[in-house]
Amino acid sequence: MKPVLTSIAAGSFLAALAMAQPPTLANGDQQGFVSWIMGNTEISTLGVPNNLTSRISICLQRVGNVTGINRGLTTVSRLFREIGVTPIWTKPGSCPADGIRVSLTRDTPESFHPGALGYAHPFSTQVEVFVDRIEENTPSVVPHLLGYVIAHEITHIIEGTDRHSDRGVMKAHWDGRDLSQMQWDRLRFAQEDVDLIFLGISKRTQAAGSPANAASHTEAVTGTR
Repeated sequence: MKPVLTSIAAGSFLAALAMAQPPTLANGDQQGFVSWIMGNTEISTLGVPNNLTSRISICLQRVGNVTGINRGLTTVSRLFREIGVTPIWTKPGSCPADGIRVSLTRDTPESFHPGALGYAHPFSTQVEVFVDRIEENTPSVVPHLLGYVIAHEITHIIEGTDRHSDRGVMKAHWDGRDLSQMQWDRLRFAQEDVDLIFLGISKRTQAAGSPANAASHTEAVTGTR
């Protein structure tokens, strides 16, 4: 089945705004930050009582020198934390059977999902994000866009569907206004997606230990470059 594509509409952006920087460790080393976020759940639970959260395991694979990785991963945690979901970041070697595997890749062939920034297999556990294509966008947008692409694709896995909403993180076509809201950390999940995320987590919990229902259909998010 042909992938369902989500596009970022071409348009003018607001001027880059000074953003508060996320925590950095190991003298700003990106790999150090990734190691820290994988072992630290407090970044995911800040402001949300533990008894009100559902948890998802996210396994980050193939992390190299990725522009904006600090901000991107913080954005992913914040988006889920705000709705009461706790992301548990783990390393590939300790990824649980139901963990969502996120691969950050480069050297994406032009012929592979042309224009896509990432894609997901909604009925499996695999997400792939094309960081080389994301980095071709406006520099001030890149860290935020990275986080939103990751969150968007993870949500397809949780919801188990290729559906889109008419607004928010799961909107089919992000435009200039949406990208501006990303920079302000104001683009959030629509209520219908919050409901579907919790329904999906419940189903995944019940199905824990069962064989994954991997399908060939993919969902991809795309953007102008």
